Amino acid sequence: MKLSKVFGIAALSITTLTAGVGTLIYHSSYSDGDRTGAVAKFSHKGFLSKTWEGELAMPNFTRGPDGTMTNSFEFSANDPKVIEKLQEANAHNTPVKLQYKQTYFHFGWNRDTDYLITDIQPTRLDQAAQNTPPMIPPQNK
Repeated sequence: MKLSKVFGIAALSITTLTAGVGTLIYHSSYSDGDRTGAVAKFSHKGFLSKTWEGELAMPNFTRGPDGTMTNSFEFSANDPKVIEKLQEANAHNTPVKLQYKQTYFHFGWNRDTDYLITDIQPTRLDQAAQNTPPMIPPQNK
């Protein structure tokens, strides 16, 4: 067998393996969960490739990606049914529970965040706040 044929087969194998692992990681989710609040912002943005991006205002504070405390949750959506429900919730300021999946990474042309909304349900914020433990426990003196 010629050396160039061996290198060709090796290059093809490495390329195929890399593409397969990359596809598996891209379509896998790191975590999934839900967040409750009111849709504060939802827009179709982008220069060449438009994506649906939003922000959820939550009744409690959580730690943001940079370690600061925040009460907003940035997300992306690409399912037309979910987008329609998000637009309606934003227009009527309806409290919602967003179900999401967090991915390992994303490409800039298909969304801006790692959080992809998979479902949206109307809810009551007072129920969500009751199920959330206080951020700072009370101190006994």
